[in-house]
Amino acid sequence: MSRNVQFTLIDSLTYGFKVVGEYDLSSTLIIDPLTLEWGTFFHSGTSDDYLIAISRDSEGNLLATGYTKALSFPTTAGIYQEYFGGSLDAYVLKMNADATEVIFATYLGGSDWELAYGLSVNSLDEPYITGFTRSENYPTTASAWQTTHGGGFIDGFATRLSADGTSAVFSSYLGGSNRDYIYDIEVDEDGNVYFTGITHSDDFPLTASAFQNTLGGDADAFVAKGAADGSSLLFSTYIGGDKIEIGQDIILNSDGEVFIGGNTSSHNFPISADAVQSTLMTSTDGVEEDGFVAKISSDGEELLVGTYLGGELQDGIFTLTQDESQNILVSVSS
Repeated sequence: MSRNVQFTLIDSLTYGFKVVGEYDLSSTLIIDPLTLEWGTFFHSGTSDDYLIAISRDSEGNLLATGYTKALSFPTTAGIYQEYFGGSLDAYVLKMNADATEVIFATYLGGSDWELAYGLSVNSLDEPYITGFTRSENYPTTASAWQTTHGGGFIDGFATRLSADGTSAVFSSYLGGSNRDYIYDIEVDEDGNVYFTGITHSDDFPLTASAFQNTLGGDADAFVAKGAADGSSLLFSTYIGGDKIEIGQDIILNSDGEVFIGGNTSSHNFPISADAVQSTLMTSTDGVEEDGFVAKISSDGEELLVGTYLGGELQDGIFTLTQDESQNILVSVSS
């Protein structure tokens, strides 16, 4: 017997349920209720606060990052950065599993502005936060791979905090002399950290054996891998054609190979021989943009898979995930 239940509008103020398909009227109908286990605000009360990314640690505690304009964001005592840096600051928040207790809350920023976009947690329950900053005094650590701003209007940043939020294991810029943005982050089982985003810099920090060592167009996506202690870039490469690419999401497989998804307007985006879609679709709305998926070798030296994914309108890929067989599942926005 095939059936399902849908919401239906009874009148302008009332919703009900409608059974679609076959249903035995002599049987009792039970509709499982949709319940909210918990919900909470966490904000300054004095300005705008934005939550961008969330994750959980091994104990089920909730970690969150975003950015705030507030001078009075509710930080906790003894934290890494108790006071507002300036303009906009990123923040990192840790709550217990049912959100009844704040374990720690800290600002993260310099004297200009920061936007946090990516969050991941390692096996030690330490949060890694990434995004981009305009501050020339973003708090970096002495042995970081890039301790000073690259010179452009905006640089990416990456910070690994201790599990209790009181110190930075490492904190670094990532960028060249133009605009650079980090949008997503992933951590492997050894604590090494991976990034993707977009760069306009023709001197973006690259490694010697990078798959693509020159900027292809106005802006390229990039893939970078940093050491767990933040002391060096293990690999860093552009990926893009002669127009614009943005890396939106990054995941790893069990072999350490890197998948990124994003969007491109280049007709010569690097494509592999067995690509699902080998050409950029011509747009009917005047905007040429398709999603892309790329798979990079674990050493960053080789493109294993590259494909467009899109139709006749503007498309982009914002989320990747894997199933148990490590097939890639893609969410396309059109």
